[in-house]
Amino acid sequence: GRGRLARVGYFSRLVDALFSISLFGRGRVPGDASAAAALGYEQRLSSNERYCYYGRVVQQGPWLVLQYWFFYYYNNWRTGFAGANDHEADWEMISIYLTRREKPPCGGTSTTDDTGPKYKEPEVYDNQLGHVFDEQTAPKPVDIMCYEPEWIAYASHDYQGDDLRRHWLDPEVDKVGEHPVIYVGAGSHAAYYRRGDYITEWAIPFLAPAIDVTSRIRQFWRETLRQYANQQRTRRTSNIFLIPFVDYARGDGVIIGPSAQLTHITDRAVKPWDKPRLLTTDTPWLSHYRGLWGLYTRDPFSGEDAPAGPMYNRDGSIRTSWYDPTGWAGLDKVLPASQERAAVQARQSALQQSCIALTEAIQAKEETLRNVSLDLEALRRQQDLFALVSQYEVQVEGLSKEVQQLRANLATEQTLLHALNDYAQQLSKITSTDAETMPPAFLRSHIHRAHMPEPESRQYDNLLAEIWSAASIGLIMIAFVFSIFFFPPGYMVTSAVFIVYLVGAIEAGFRRRLGGFASSSAVIFAVFAALMLLFEYAWQTLIVGALLIGIYLIWENVRELWA
Repeated sequence: GRGRLARVGYFSRLVDALFSISLFGRGRVPGDASAAAALGYEQRLSSNERYCYYGRVVQQGPWLVLQYWFFYYYNNWRTGFAGANDHEADWEMISIYLTRREKPPCGGTSTTDDTGPKYKEPEVYDNQLGHVFDEQTAPKPVDIMCYEPEWIAYASHDYQGDDLRRHWLDPEVDKVGEHPVIYVGAGSHAAYYRRGDYITEWAIPFLAPAIDVTSRIRQFWRETLRQYANQQRTRRTSNIFLIPFVDYARGDGVIIGPSAQLTHITDRAVKPWDKPRLLTTDTPWLSHYRGLWGLYTRDPFSGEDAPAGPMYNRDGSIRTSWYDPTGWAGLDKVLPASQERAAVQARQSALQQSCIALTEAIQAKEETLRNVSLDLEALRRQQDLFALVSQYEVQVEGLSKEVQQLRANLATEQTLLHALNDYAQQLSKITSTDAETMPPAFLRSHIHRAHMPEPESRQYDNLLAEIWSAASIGLIMIAFVFSIFFFPPGYMVTSAVFIVYLVGAIEAGFRRRLGGFASSSAVIFAVFAALMLLFEYAWQTLIVGALLIGIYLIWENVRELWA
């Protein structure tokens, strides 16, 4: 997409160039497939225009999960928006996690409150493995009015875990009434909570070791050495071996569903939802077909291959989001808010009992330790009992370590109990379900790295910078070729350094970082000069260094005598 390469560094552009070249050697969707898919889609809409989703209801633990599956004819992210891949067909999904109300308004046919009428049509649901209950084992139909939404998770590429999930009251989740708004990435169909441009990074499989090494180096640099620890990390950090792509989820396309409260909508086309289709495992095309829903290109990266259905991965295995919908979003370790206070109280009671038991065990063990120590002191005052003394010394040492471990366990559990007491007090103060009064820690503490849209200040509109970023890889390769033919062999390294330095200076100029580039260059040149001097005068440096260290040690020791 426009400005994509201008947002990242030069090395990432080089990896991106390698990825683009790899398309010539790997399987990919033919260029006319996108046009054919568009024609087929238009023909289908002209004969019967409708937009439907496929719904699945599944109970897993304390959560009632509503899965919404969406089918797209074609994924044209690469050809349409300079993304990572194209492939025929596409399945995407979001999940809403409901919890039973503390005081459910169950029964009756309909209810209306301050937020308007609420849907309460009962549904028969699958169990956590997706099997349909028969008539003998089927539970009573679920009254949806007995439940309320607490969490929501949008599928975005192949990501999974806590970062996908948002609390229902999180301000990041846009809603129209009680309907969450999904901002779909153009071409990729990834789902986002906020509209905007998202930088998505992809990894080439054979570069995985390099990605791991650079990530560990960065972690060591920032966390162990604490470099830039006091600087606020406002900029997105990226691994140089990851390929950047842009997901355009601007919310400026066709709208499906209600849109009256979307303030950024002006003249967009709005389409209503058709009747939803219920997904159950007795649906033949869902459970009986494990193959792909389109062209199999034999792409070794699998990015250009069509996906399998909602239930299966490309290799025929069952999707995590299907057999473990709560674990897919990292919700398997989370209790519903209605059960959390009782669970905290139970945990407090258990820890209190454990602390009492540990205290009693410490007292008993200390008494044993003191008695054995007395025996040891008595034995030491006797002659010719060395073997017995050694046995008692070992016993005393072992008992002492046991007491220390028990005290450490007690200190840990007391600390945990104190933290639980504070947490219980915080929970007791939350009496409202209004997002404005909910502490942010209760809404977003689970998020490790939120995938946020690029700030408008970083959405490049400098045409010259975009042209340079697009042409820089090719220009530097041409420059290296010219240097081979026009520079003597002895100047190859010098010419390469000059080209790299010139490219770095141009990059810094476009990014308004010439000051930092000059400072970094001075440091690099100083280090290089110091290394050259050390190499040229290695023996002299070692001799002078040894003399200085010897003089310093003599001075320190003599000064200590005088002091």
